[in-house]
Amino acid sequence: MKTRSSLLAALSIVAASCSGGGGDAASPPSQPAPTPALVLVAGAPPNGTDSSLTQGYVDGPALAARFRGVQDLAVDAAGTIYVVDSGNRKVRKISPAGDVSTLASFGDSPSTSLDGIALDPAGNVFVTRDEYCPPLTNCVPQGHIDRIDPAGNVTPVNIASSSDGTGIEFGEVNAIARAPNGDLYFSEHTFLHLKIPSRIRKLTPSGDATRAPIGDGASAMTFDASGNLYLTGVSVYEMRAGGDMVFLSAPFALPLGVAADDMGNVYVSDVRDHIIRKIIAPGNAPVIAGVQGVAGYLVPTLPGLLNGPGRMAIHGRDLYFAMGSAVMVIRNVP
Repeated sequence: MKTRSSLLAALSIVAASCSGGGGDAASPPSQPAPTPALVLVAGAPPNGTDSSLTQGYVDGPALAARFRGVQDLAVDAAGTIYVVDSGNRKVRKISPAGDVSTLASFGDSPSTSLDGIALDPAGNVFVTRDEYCPPLTNCVPQGHIDRIDPAGNVTPVNIASSSDGTGIEFGEVNAIARAPNGDLYFSEHTFLHLKIPSRIRKLTPSGDATRAPIGDGASAMTFDASGNLYLTGVSVYEMRAGGDMVFLSAPFALPLGVAADDMGNVYVSDVRDHIIRKIIAPGNAPVIAGVQGVAGYLVPTLPGLLNGPGRMAIHGRDLYFAMGSAVMVIRNVP
């Protein structure tokens, strides 16, 4: 009987402890948020002195690779980065493993200028290209949009019609973005012989080019997953999917790059102030990277120092941006 009483007492103690007994069961410790970090992805950042040390045309391992001006960039779902290397007139790609290769070349003519880039889910790359006139020639300068397939084959995008009468001939084209429905939006500026005003145009998959009811040109543009369009110019604007235009005012010196994630966060680079801001609400845009008005290069701890950050692209929680002849990223962007 004594043994049985002792066993019952022990079971009572165990039951009491399992039922709570005035205290909660221990919960697993919460995981700390990943630490943001400023990282050089490929190329070499501007050093402020000898550009021959930071520029060139070299494929291979990312940190040994060289670009001659990163004009724009985009990132696909697999994490491959596509780069407009404007000085070399090429489109380059950086694999997730960190290898840089050349996807397509556009010759060596100084009259050819590459600018914006956009991607579609099938792996096609869209690039804006301008052909200027060499001195003392009678050629007609014109803007183009080219499609590069995954194998690197380049074909002009079909411009079949212009249902609103704005024309199928383009002026100078630069920034470009692809809407979730497949439409391409691009910024067009004037060539004197065409007398075209600066404007945003839309090109449908069927090849119909019309004017979009959005502003007077843009330095950069991007869509979020909901179909809202963000543009930079003299300031930053949001064209909502329903048609409303919102002015995202903030103390920018010269906004350039813009990126929007799936959670509604908008990031803007200020090339003149050497910073990147996060727009929380109109007029509320704290600096998350760089020191306002100070050009430099300091990694990896934020805010670090930046030197003229340019156009941007976001992939998950990583914010990629151009900086001179380098591709940079803020890992785990706040």
